[in-house]
Amino acid sequence: MAVKNKYQIEKRYISNLANRNQEKVIGPRYGAAHETANNSADADTHVRYFQNHSVRASYHQLVDSKSIIEIIPLNEKALHIQRQNDRQTLNLGKANDHAIAISLCRTGEFAEAYDRYVWAWAKVCAENGWDPFAKITAHRFEDPGRRSDPQSWLEPNGVTWNQFLTDVKKYADAWEGEAEIKKPSQVKVVVETGSENIIRHGDKGEHVKRMQKELTAAGFDLPRWGADGHFGDETEVALRAFQRAAGITVDGLFGPQSANALETFKQNKPQYTRLLRLQSPFMRGEDVKAAQIKLGVKSDGIYGPITERAVREYQRRHRLTVDGIVGPQTWGHMFG
Repeated sequence: MAVKNKYQIEKRYISNLANRNQEKVIGPRYGAAHETANNSADADTHVRYFQNHSVRASYHQLVDSKSIIEIIPLNEKALHIQRQNDRQTLNLGKANDHAIAISLCRTGEFAEAYDRYVWAWAKVCAENGWDPFAKITAHRFEDPGRRSDPQSWLEPNGVTWNQFLTDVKKYADAWEGEAEIKKPSQVKVVVETGSENIIRHGDKGEHVKRMQKELTAAGFDLPRWGADGHFGDETEVALRAFQRAAGITVDGLFGPQSANALETFKQNKPQYTRLLRLQSPFMRGEDVKAAQIKLGVKSDGIYGPITERAVREYQRRHRLTVDGIVGPQTWGHMFG
C-alpha cells in the first residue's frame, strides 16, 4: 500500500469563533508539533471541547491511536502558541499566522497514535514540498518557559525529536510508494497531565466565568461568590463535587474530560422525588448518595445525623425552609 493511502483524515470543522477566527493563514510556511498533555482525553473529546468551550486555543488536527481529525482547515489560522511568547526559531513568522499545528493525544496505544502522527506530518510535508528538519518546529522550542511538547510525550515513549523528524521524512519521501517506520516499543509510561487546555485554581477571566455558569446550571452552586470569573476555593469545591457525581477523575482541574462530562451531565440531570429525612432505620439509596455528593459529605448512601446536619446547613445557606428534610424544594434547588 502506498504511504499516502495508509490513513484517512476525518474533517469535523468547529464553528466556535473564539477558537476558530476563520482568518487565512499566510502560507503555510512551516509546522508546529504539539501534544495535548491530557492523559484521559482522546481526539474526539478534544474536538467537542474546542467546539463547546471558548478557550482561545486550537490546533488544525488532533491525532490519537484510532483517528486523525481536522478541526480547522489548513488554510486558516489556529491559535496554538501564545503570540507574546513565540520565539520564531525557524525565522518564518509567528506560528499562529504561518504554521500548521498538529497535536498528538495521549490516549490509546502509543505506537498506533505515533504512526498516525508521523503520517499526518508526512502528508503536510509531501504536499508542501517541505523538509521536516527545516520546516517542523516543536512547541517546546517556541515557548520553552511554558511548554515542553511534543517531546513531553514522545521521549517517555522512547522517541527522540530527531527520530520523529527522521520518521516523518521517511514517509514523506516515499509518499507515492511504500515505506514502514519502526514502531516504538510499548512501554508503561506515567506522565502527569499537563496544563494545556486546563482551567485550574487561581485562573481568572471570562473562560472561568463560563465554566462557573455551567457548573451552576448543572446544579453545583457557588453561593458565596457566584460566577465571578475567579477560580477560587469555592469553585474548586463545586468542580470536585461535580467530578464525583459524574464518576470521572476528581482532581479539581477543568479540561476536556470535565467539560464534556459536564455537557452530558446537564442534559441528563437526575430527577429525585423521594422525601429524605432522618429516621430509624436510616434511609438508604442512590438518591441519598446524590444528595450527599451535592452537600459535600461522605457519599455512603445512608441518611444519618451528619447528612441531616449538612442538609440543614445547605437549606440555611440558600434561604430555604430549614427542616433537615430533602423534599421538593430542596431537591429542586439541588437539581432543578
